[in-house]
Amino acid sequence: MVQKILAFIYFIFLARFLGPDSVGKYTFAISFVGIFSIFIDWGLNQLLIRESAKDQHKADFYFHSILALKLISSAIIYLLIIVLIRTLPYPEVTRQLVYLAGLVMVLDNFSNTNYSVLRGFQNLKYEGMAAIFYQAIVLVVGLVVLFLHLPLPYLMIPLLLASTFNVIFGLIFLWRGRRIKLAFNFDSCLAKNLFKITQPFFWAGLFGTVFSFVDVVLLSRLAGDQAVGFYSAAGKIPSGLRMFPIAFASALYPAATFYFTNNRDELKRILQEFLFYLLLFVLPLIVGLWVLAEPAISILYGHKFLDAVPSLRILTWSMLFVFLDYVFFVVLNACGQEKKNVSNRAVAMFLIIVLNLALIPTFKQIGSSIAFTLSYAALAGLGAWWTKKIIRFSLRPLAFKTLKILMISLVMGAVMLFLKAFFVWPILVLVGVVVYILGICLVGLINREDIRYFKTLLGFFKKSSES
Repeated sequence: MVQKILAFIYFIFLARFLGPDSVGKYTFAISFVGIFSIFIDWGLNQLLIRESAKDQHKADFYFHSILALKLISSAIIYLLIIVLIRTLPYPEVTRQLVYLAGLVMVLDNFSNTNYSVLRGFQNLKYEGMAAIFYQAIVLVVGLVVLFLHLPLPYLMIPLLLASTFNVIFGLIFLWRGRRIKLAFNFDSCLAKNLFKITQPFFWAGLFGTVFSFVDVVLLSRLAGDQAVGFYSAAGKIPSGLRMFPIAFASALYPAATFYFTNNRDELKRILQEFLFYLLLFVLPLIVGLWVLAEPAISILYGHKFLDAVPSLRILTWSMLFVFLDYVFFVVLNACGQEKKNVSNRAVAMFLIIVLNLALIPTFKQIGSSIAFTLSYAALAGLGAWWTKKIIRFSLRPLAFKTLKILMISLVMGAVMLFLKAFFVWPILVLVGVVVYILGICLVGLINREDIRYFKTLLGFFKKSSES
């Protein structure tokens, strides 16, 4: 959460200092190299976590072998990135950004390998510390670069410094805690075996990685850097709110795992309760953000980003599907249906590519926003379908409650929209919260039993977060 908050603050400064065009170039460079990151990792980090957890005495052997493989793959992929970006018709400043972003990607891959060992040892403290330090370095050094008005490629220096720190930080604690040192051990027979074992991890990572970055790359090619800047600015706001479904999903995962084995009726009940509380939270958030999209963009990024408002209004609705996807993703994993999640993401990846290719030429960043929202809608729909089929839970009890929540949220939005011309946004937010709370109380959406159950969920979430 701290990392996301710092990252969002830094992006606000980037947007205000650089403007849409330069933000678009910066975002494109990171997204372009991000697509290639899976070809360095190849799912090896997931394997390293599993093998380190199974037998800690073999952790250093796998660590040194995977480092050697990543050293080779990093060199190959980085050269490929250079060749590709030089063959594409991008200006020299964009190419320089990509060269530097590629180095950041390589360093991040190695730091992730360090922390994979620590994850296998069930030690997440140092990774959490490193995540905060990383973003703090980016924020502080990045602000210096911005205030000095240095050329755009210099904005990759904060990322390079933070990534270098991350690698060294992880190696120090590997040595201090487990006496595992930096070494490379290449074995061709072992390499072939590892690549065979990591195939499921690779495909899952490939679909997820392409799904995450391909919209920005296609938007840059088909509509230009300015469109990427508007799209990125709009997407940062709903993206920053994803910490909430992640928190909900973290609380749900251990319970879903336990009850799938021991009491599926209880799992159905818990899932329905989680979906209810998630909708109770996200639907008014969507409506409120839709109403306040223009002042939100103006206050955060300035008037030069007002063309991002339509995209933000579309992407607010994607939050509904993103939040639901987190829940169904976790439940399917808890039920041992990881392959269903992989196939769902494969469908979503192809869908987002096709929709972007169809919509960007006409609608630019708005087209990408529609493609993102529809792709996540498909992802959530597939997750719901498979979850319903596996644990046979019913959506009917939730449907009527959802309709009530939506109606109250729309009334709240209508009141805010009416008062928008008379009051500043903090008062509108306060009015919206009051109207929404009064609404759910009047229609009896929450009773004392719900409040007690919600307290139980919060207590369970707290324990899950601490663990």
